[in-house]
Amino acid sequence: MCVAVCPTVPDMYASNGSNFICVLTCPSGYWASDYTRACVQLCPAAANTFADNSTGMCVTQCPLSLFTYADNFTRTCTLTCPWIGPSNPSVTVDTFADDSTKTCVVNCPSSPWTYADNSTQKCVFRCPSASYGENATRKCVSNCSQWDSFADNTTNFCVAVCPENYFAENTSSTCMTSCPPGSFADNSTWRCVAQCPTDPALYADLTTQVCVVNCPNSYYGDDSTQTCVQNCTNPLYFAYQPTGRCI
Repeated sequence: MCVAVCPTVPDMYASNGSNFICVLTCPSGYWASDYTRACVQLCPAAANTFADNSTGMCVTQCPLSLFTYADNFTRTCTLTCPWIGPSNPSVTVDTFADDSTKTCVVNCPSSPWTYADNSTQKCVFRCPSASYGENATRKCVSNCSQWDSFADNTTNFCVAVCPENYFAENTSSTCMTSCPPGSFADNSTWRCVAQCPTDPALYADLTTQVCVVNCPNSYYGDDSTQTCVQNCTNPLYFAYQPTGRCI
């Protein structure tokens, strides 16, 4: 019997081959679509379906047990989400595997809070070593590029405030246990600074590279330079041992 639509009992689909017959199983390279009742090479986006190789069907959800993800570009259930390249001509942006929705996404979700990791092509809760989760871009980055954002190696996140006993260093945008040459650790702000603050009055200890309230023995706090000096350089000031200051 010739029919306009293949039957649902038993489940049969219109084959687009030369015989135009209803088949139980679609030929290789085709998938059975309940939406069109036909064997299709591309599962219909209108039905939000994806080609599942394990069943030969167009499915609305890729099988969880196979660790596959629904890809909106190729309309397939894929083990690895596609990136831009010659092997994926239909892909216009890089995508990442999101375990919370089992889909390939352009932007990793903020609930749960995840970041796009280029090394695994997945959305991850914590970025791998030598990369940092950046909230502004939702990506794992090698350098925290946002203004006033610092790489925290203890958590692998870009943070506005470094953890206790770490100092924010502007040049490298990194949280550091000690500041690089030419800068000083300021415990009042937990930052590396080129000059120690005047309020409260702190002085740069050149031996430890730390801003200190009191300079070490034989050194004096020089208010004109905010540094610890052995000899007061300003001709209007004199080394006063009881206070450890140039006055």
